Amino acid sequence: MSAYKFLVRQLKLPSLSTVLQWMTGIQFEDGFDPFVFQLLNDQVSTLNKEDQVCTLLMDEDSLKTGLQYEQKSDSLIGIKCENGQKSFSSTAMVFMVHRICEHWKQAVAFVSC
Repeated sequence: MSAYKFLVRQLKLPSLSTVLQWMTGIQFEDGFDPFVFQLLNDQVSTLNKEDQVCTLLMDEDSLKTGLQYEQKSDSLIGIKCENGQKSFSSTAMVFMVHRICEHWKQAVAFVSC
């Protein structure tokens, strides 16, 4: 049983298909998103100095190689270009900010490699 199916039984959550439909409206692109950093800045500005201490975490994960057509942007996802050479992306680096004094973390960027 997936974690989401377990939570749906315990809490009043939308169905998985509804969540997936919501996710189609979100655009993710490689790199650091200035909007995320603005949200972080707004949140951190209300905290005292001790609660602002954080670390930057990096995590690498394997990707299923192949191409996927993104209809909304009319583009192919899964291709990387390095030094003029095109190949399939096989890994992704995710960068997260993690507060030290509280159990809180926020993804701030990802880069496919």
